[in-house]
Amino acid sequence: WPKPCCHGWLTMALQPGNVRVLTVTVSPVSPETSRPRFPRPKRVETYRKATCEHPKPLLLSAFLAGCQLRTRKTGSTARSAVAEVRTEPVRPDFWDGSGMVLFLKGTEKSVPSLGRIGSFLDKQCFDGALAKLVADTSFDASLGSVRVHQASDKGIQNVILVGVGAGDDWQQVGLATGPELQQFQGKVALVCIDGVQVEPLVLGLLQGLSGEGPKTVELLGAFPAGSGAAIERAQLKLSEG
Repeated sequence: WPKPCCHGWLTMALQPGNVRVLTVTVSPVSPETSRPRFPRPKRVETYRKATCEHPKPLLLSAFLAGCQLRTRKTGSTARSAVAEVRTEPVRPDFWDGSGMVLFLKGTEKSVPSLGRIGSFLDKQCFDGALAKLVADTSFDASLGSVRVHQASDKGIQNVILVGVGAGDDWQQVGLATGPELQQFQGKVALVCIDGVQVEPLVLGLLQGLSGEGPKTVELLGAFPAGSGAAIERAQLKLSEG
């Protein structure tokens, strides 16, 4: 009987004389039918295509490092560094840096006072120069008013007197303080007084700095409990724009 082989049929028969004759019938087979069919492999993306369509994610540093600010001239978006703000439990007369801010409350009827900490610093570090500056320049400590005293090349190098006025608009106070601090590098200090509101003060300060000036701002003096959390809330509001 015919038996199948790989490419045809093998016919075997017995002929007279006990001579075996093999007859092979071969049928043409196409290459496609002779090969096992497997699914074709999918096209693999080239490195160039993969890098274009699937870019690597950007690595961001702590906010907290920079934020989106609007430039005044062109209106385009630019990335500027945001100063680090922190509390520093050190006596103001032991502090050293490029600029120290003293906040003064004032009224229309009386000469503004340097306050408890300001008077101590004036006597201990500046030999009465701050009180003389207030008197000589008719400084009334109205909201947002500023006077600058250049002290020395070491220790507390400059003192910035900032008027708070009779109210409690601490964000406006910060907005007035920021541009005055843009000229200083390194670190500056804010000497907190009684009744200071840290969150609006820091928010206004960072807005006024506009990413320029000092790298570090330290809160000294009578900063209230929870000032660290207040600083973080101010930075978050700034980032949200």
